[in-house]
Amino acid sequence: TGCKTPGAAADLIRFLLSDAEVAAISDATGLIPVTEGRADLSQYYHRSGPRRIFYDYVKTYGKRRPETPAFPFISSIFFKTTRNLRDGQNARDALDDAVDAIEPNIRDNRGFGFPLKLSERGGSE
Repeated sequence: TGCKTPGAAADLIRFLLSDAEVAAISDATGLIPVTEGRADLSQYYHRSGPRRIFYDYVKTYGKRRPETPAFPFISSIFFKTTRNLRDGQNARDALDDAVDAIEPNIRDNRGFGFPLKLSERGGSE
């Protein structure tokens, strides 16, 4: 909000998100591009590229992450929970711990833009 040149900032973001730049980032990092256009511009993921099999696999079996700002927090709790389950924690306790971590985060962030039920706000329905 304090940017003195918001138009230039928007131009930079558009540039960084362009197909060519995302393909270059994919080539530099090994991350798989998520669109055909970006894959076609990549030296590794184009139609006959050495890593194309990974793009095809993700395109066939991959799922988009939920569009919520809560995703990073929830995925970190999911990772912790699966690790705890792998390490032998009781499943009910591990899942209860996950709920106990996630629900207050959603409530504290006012539902991340989604309406909360009265019971989730501390009231009654």
